[in-house]
Amino acid sequence: MTAHLTYSADDWYWVVAGDDSIWWSSKAAAYVPPDQAFLDADVVPTRIADEIELVTVLERAGVGIMAPQRDFTQAELVDAMTRIEPGRAAEFDRKSLAEIETDAVSFNLSIPQTKIRQRQAEASALTAKIDARIAANS
Repeated sequence: MTAHLTYSADDWYWVVAGDDSIWWSSKAAAYVPPDQAFLDADVVPTRIADEIELVTVLERAGVGIMAPQRDFTQAELVDAMTRIEPGRAAEFDRKSLAEIETDAVSFNLSIPQTKIRQRQAEASALTAKIDARIAANS
């Protein structure tokens, strides 16, 4: 049994979006039933607004691999940002998904699809530089 008296992002439980029927376990990197979590001693889950906030918390703790790994919908991203800046709801509603993803990053939200696109862009840029050097040396 693990005593959960001290917070550790890599071995913790969260109730996501108020759903008490299933908890996110960072250790399992999956949702688990609360009765499974109670096998650990002194488990009191942290309540968190949604998966976007959960991913952000785990990324900032350096254990992002233990977070839910899925793309978020435009509606989910807009909802998360509107909680941060309610006065911008109408502005967010007019934007494309790509613009919303860019805004989410500026809000310091960690979202898997943006990280993937950033890595793809970095890889493409690096490939282009390598190809240019090869061509220059040929």
